[in-house]
Amino acid sequence: MILTLLAVLACPVFANAQTVGDYLEGQYDIYRVQIEGIDTYYFSTSTLLNFLPLYGQQSGNIFDFDSSGAVDASDLLQALSGWGENYEADYEVADALILNQFSTGWFLALPGWEVIFLTVTPIDEELGTQCQCPYIPDTLNSFFLQGERNGETWRVWYYKQ
Repeated sequence: MILTLLAVLACPVFANAQTVGDYLEGQYDIYRVQIEGIDTYYFSTSTLLNFLPLYGQQSGNIFDFDSSGAVDASDLLQALSGWGENYEADYEVADALILNQFSTGWFLALPGWEVIFLTVTPIDEELGTQCQCPYIPDTLNSFFLQGERNGETWRVWYYKQ
């Protein structure tokens, strides 16, 4: 029922089949995975180098893990808890087929996921002047997948290196 409503409210289906890979450029790190509300962090050197300049900044940035309004010590501790860890996905996000476009993301089809959406994060939303549809940039810098896998609710966050 909810999916039917979302499909009705979506932008039109893409005329030519496109994949998420059409919007990716370079390498992306998975830095956070949430399964059934439990977060696990995965921080590489490149992700940490992107995190550090935002430390102390007042904003709803993607690295404000606790939604306190600032990237602070609590967020740094979370980042360091995943230092050197690497998440190996059992799917290829670039192969996800874009079915519908919404104002802040896409409804996708990807093997292994019962339902999946891609949502752009605030960093990409700031690029609104380059969007094809509101808030969808030509190249994704950061985004998260959310949906159902094996009956569990998942969120997986990506950040461009």
